Amino acid sequence: MMHSTKPCKLPDVLAPSLAVVFCGTAAGTVSAACGLYYSGPGNRFWPTLREEALVPEDFSIEHYQSLPTYGIGLTDLIKNDSGMDQEIRRATPEDRNQIDAIIANYHPKILAFTSQRAACEYLDTHNIELGSRPHDTFPEILIYVLPSPSRANGHWAKQHHHWSTLAQLVKRSR
Repeated sequence: MMHSTKPCKLPDVLAPSLAVVFCGTAAGTVSAACGLYYSGPGNRFWPTLREEALVPEDFSIEHYQSLPTYGIGLTDLIKNDSGMDQEIRRATPEDRNQIDAIIANYHPKILAFTSQRAACEYLDTHNIELGSRPHDTFPEILIYVLPSPSRANGHWAKQHHHWSTLAQLVKRSR
């Protein structure tokens, strides 16, 4: 299994009481190289946020640090590794505690994992369904498991409706 040779820590984008914090597994290879979340070629994250009207149509990825203006935050579960999901290390209890600290400190309404792998790693389980579920430790927080927006996700056409469902929840939470 390949691991990145240097840590990649994209800065969290957080503020108190956000409608949603999107949590990926770790920075992808391109994101790590250019310092921008979800910037790999063909990644559907930013186009989907625009299509679902969670950000304006003219929102530019380079301005990702302004996302709290729209009730949106960003983080990654594994901060010191980068690459494709199959290349990065497994999450540790410290990684999970880092997300718990974000929840405790910032109180987002929804914690949305941008892949089943990220959700499984955080919840320390081997399998999880797409969609919503309550958070066992923080009952006031809704967990939403999304299909990966990566171009590598060959099931996107059958799964992208989960992003529309989440968008409706976010709009009601703002």
